[in-house]
Amino acid sequence: MADRQLVDELYGRFKIPVIVAPMFLISSPELVIAAARAGIMGAIPAPNARTIEELALWLPRIASETAAMGGDGMWAINMADFAYMGTRFISTPESMVSDDNRSMLVRARMEDIVTTAAVTGVPSNWIRESLDAAGFTPEMIEVKKKIDFSNLHGDTKAWKTIWGAGHGVGSTRRIQCVADIVDELAEEACILAAKPLPFMSISQI
Repeated sequence: MADRQLVDELYGRFKIPVIVAPMFLISSPELVIAAARAGIMGAIPAPNARTIEELALWLPRIASETAAMGGDGMWAINMADFAYMGTRFISTPESMVSDDNRSMLVRARMEDIVTTAAVTGVPSNWIRESLDAAGFTPEMIEVKKKIDFSNLHGDTKAWKTIWGAGHGVGSTRRIQCVADIVDELAEEACILAAKPLPFMSISQI
């Protein structure tokens, strides 16, 4: 469990309690910094840097730019205390994806997401349009392959030309910067907070 005092302290600094998920070949230093400026927490997987030397440049930059906003750095804590979002932030200009990926994400809906292990060997969610463009047939999608995450920055097509998305894919209707998404989420949260939740009592179950 997270330290409650730390959670409360972070709540006071967040515009809304959201963490941008660390997404492979998507999250960038720009995305992390933009998230902090917008009032939420950014995250980045270390393998997004091609080399240790590049990562060594990223971390001080993120630390210095977020520190300049006031306050010290924020630690990852109990996910139950925060919303954990990834897909909504893929199409932002601050992410590492291509413009084609952004456009495809805007077009995609939940029915366009395919779960298959045929790409990496691990069952993952992929946008059907990108699978089609890569030449995957329905038969190929059903094939199970050996797990292979080697050559992540090389010629592998996973996440480079075959693009993933999660359950929030339908909420991306246009390309927006991180700050605009956070403002929109905050407005939606305020509206929802004013409505009673339709919880059932135990006697109703």
